[in-house]
Amino acid sequence: MALWSFFCYFVGLQDRHLENILINKQNGSLYHIDYNDITEIGRHHEIPDITNFRCTKNFLDTLGVFKGMGIFRFYFVQLYRFFSQNKWAFREFLVNCLEEDDLIFMMNRIEKSSFWEIENDVDELIRYNTDERNYKFRYFGWMADI
Repeated sequence: MALWSFFCYFVGLQDRHLENILINKQNGSLYHIDYNDITEIGRHHEIPDITNFRCTKNFLDTLGVFKGMGIFRFYFVQLYRFFSQNKWAFREFLVNCLEEDDLIFMMNRIEKSSFWEIENDVDELIRYNTDERNYKFRYFGWMADI
């Protein structure tokens, strides 16, 4: 879940709800579908999606007693560091796949370089994206996952 949450943050993929995330019941792996709201385009909808990745109560309940601040946070930090340390390699790969504005958006996401900047950034991202108040203005049909 940390991998997909980081990926959604990195590329600005929004519109994540249980109809766009399929769960393999045998091994718990997640499969995302519907990639229309990339680079935070959902922030411009009539009812904006203001979260960076979906981490509502039903997702947090699957993470055990520490919720978002345990193993989820550990792996999210590791991914953030890896992407930050290798950002130029990812840039070279993505430059052929994306329009310039989308590439700039993604590269700006991982500009943090110091250990503490990344740790603090991840803590703030988790706090913001697990705060139920940030989900209250979403489309009515999405409310089941709060």
